[in-house]
Amino acid sequence: MTIQVPETLEQSEQFYTVKLKGASYVEYRQYREQKRNEVTLSTNLLGIVLDGAKILHIDAVDYHIPKGNAVFLKKGTYFMSEVLCSEEGLYGSMLFFLKDQFLEDFIHELGIYPVDKLLANVRSDAKSPPSIFQLNVSPFLKAGLESLFPHFDHHHIHASSLVKLKLYEILLSILGSEAGDDFSHILNSIYSQKSDLISFMERSFIEPNSVSQYAKDSGRSLTAFKKEFSDTFHESPKKWVTRKRLERAHMLLTNTDRNVTEVSYDVGFVNLSNFITLFKKQYGVTPKQLQKA
Repeated sequence: MTIQVPETLEQSEQFYTVKLKGASYVEYRQYREQKRNEVTLSTNLLGIVLDGAKILHIDAVDYHIPKGNAVFLKKGTYFMSEVLCSEEGLYGSMLFFLKDQFLEDFIHELGIYPVDKLLANVRSDAKSPPSIFQLNVSPFLKAGLESLFPHFDHHHIHASSLVKLKLYEILLSILGSEAGDDFSHILNSIYSQKSDLISFMERSFIEPNSVSQYAKDSGRSLTAFKKEFSDTFHESPKKWVTRKRLERAHMLLTNTDRNVTEVSYDVGFVNLSNFITLFKKQYGVTPKQLQKA
């Protein structure tokens, strides 16, 4: 079963949660190791590992986030999540869920820099905003996080405004870090309003649709859809969808016990032999050979 986040966490009484306009915070603690859960993000996530370690399986890549490191995940990302407890048997993390509108307000209200500079910060060869990037918790970021928490329990009339400004401070620290280019790329996609198409395709690529059906479901003409798709992803819809399906299949084959036929249909292929042929061309082995490796 796929877990929808942050909704599942916010509805649980197990975790301390603070909700703001356009953002929320969840203090996540686990006292036993957690094997692979399937997760879909409905909101952008900034997570900081406090104890233990987190492993995220996204497409064909495994991301290890140790204690003291942070990770940013874009809205719409699908991944497999594992928790590794510390020697004391604890896993803990700070989870900040940031809606697109919150990040857009961040761009507008602070007037960080002219939009053309934001665009210039984005790598010209990047195909689309990264779905994930990692960063070290610098002294500046750590100071911002530590100064934030007293305001959660401070019931001052302006407490929510103070928390918002503290979150802005944290985001500014990320822009000034080694991950600043990746974060700029995500902010640009939100500012330029391309995120709607990105989110739609990230949710929909496993549907066994034609390009014209994707266009119709997204509310665009076929011509407009192809042009916007090319401008956003810098490759054709068919090529992008095939690549994303194969990456999802690779992740499922290596992290679940589903058989090849199940995986083929789960990721949107209606022809098993075509799936096997494309998979071998992409990875050099058949799906069955990958499972046996």
